[in-house]
Amino acid sequence: MPLEIVLHAFLLLVGFGSVLAGFAVLIKHIQMFRIFSAKMKMKYSYAPAVSVIVPVRGLEEKTEENVLSLLHQDYKAMWEVVFVVDKDDKKTERKIREIIKKSKVKNAKVIHNKLLETCSGKSAALVCGAKSARYKVVAACDSDAKVRDTWLAALVAPLSQNKIGATTGFRFYVPGTNISSYILSAWNAVGYIALQGKYPFIWGGGFAIRKSLIKKLDLLEIWSMVVSDDSAVARALLSAKLKSYFVPACIALSYPSQFSDLKEFTTRQLTIIRWNWSSAFWTGFLAFVATRLGIVLGLITLIAYSLTNNFLFFIESFLLLLIIPLELIIANIDFKFSKILTLEMSRTKWSAAYLLAHWLMAYNISKALRKKTVKWRGRTYNFANEAKII
Repeated sequence: MPLEIVLHAFLLLVGFGSVLAGFAVLIKHIQMFRIFSAKMKMKYSYAPAVSVIVPVRGLEEKTEENVLSLLHQDYKAMWEVVFVVDKDDKKTERKIREIIKKSKVKNAKVIHNKLLETCSGKSAALVCGAKSARYKVVAACDSDAKVRDTWLAALVAPLSQNKIGATTGFRFYVPGTNISSYILSAWNAVGYIALQGKYPFIWGGGFAIRKSLIKKLDLLEIWSMVVSDDSAVARALLSAKLKSYFVPACIALSYPSQFSDLKEFTTRQLTIIRWNWSSAFWTGFLAFVATRLGIVLGLITLIAYSLTNNFLFFIESFLLLLIIPLELIIANIDFKFSKILTLEMSRTKWSAAYLLAHWLMAYNISKALRKKTVKWRGRTYNFANEAKII
């Protein structure tokens, strides 16, 4: 068989595969947006007593605003907020106590984290917080997340269903004026597709679980041995054949003032996924690395068409590059989330950032393939011996 025939057969196969995959993702995003829009309007009545754990390490630009949004929840049942800070971080502890005093709430307290050599600082904070929790449901919230006043009510209500092991929100990075902040926001928004996936998904910045289930799943012991607290919960739910439930009304806003090294941050996140959620990582590998290679092939075949005038090259380049307009359509669907969240953003910047975020994701994945350690909040962690989710 002539080499030219093999080449064209390969390019056509890759092209058709890319188009089918692109339309499948487009349909998934359309379905996802409809589901999320419907869930945003849901009303909940179940309101158990809740202990909210907030690990705090260092201060963010909007720490006070974020903490106050949590303390001023519209929740009709008994609840408390437990801030867990490092004992030697006096500045952070003093600030949190000042915010609590300013809020005039009586249901918040500060405890000291008992750092462990076998897990991350955040995992250790969850262990400390859960041990001191008084109520039947335990929720967790990041200190760099701004939440709605109905966040807690919406987060815990689905736990009335026994088949649901845990509920989760997610983060939306609110972009600033520069393109890098838009890239970060678009990059993070890719994670929304996992919220409707087959396997349990938990975002550590905002989730809730019954205290009895923490004991049943032995999560205190598990957290004391892992770096990634949320993937540990997801693994435990999977083994117990329990579901997670995503609550769109619990999407939290984060306002990163700046990311001096966007590549370092995003690569770290993908490295954590690489070692804790392998199925998602390899799915991402196919989705992002393969499609980027397809675009490169599309550009090469377009050049080949201009040089040879061979119409097969034109068809192949068309198929391979069709993923770009499809991704722009998907970007505009995802942009609607900003309207749901009542945010003012530039559609043009978002669309451009969305395309660039896919290249960044491919870069992150390729780097994460070779990484076994990450630096996170002043500590270095080795993932080589930590179990994967699947």
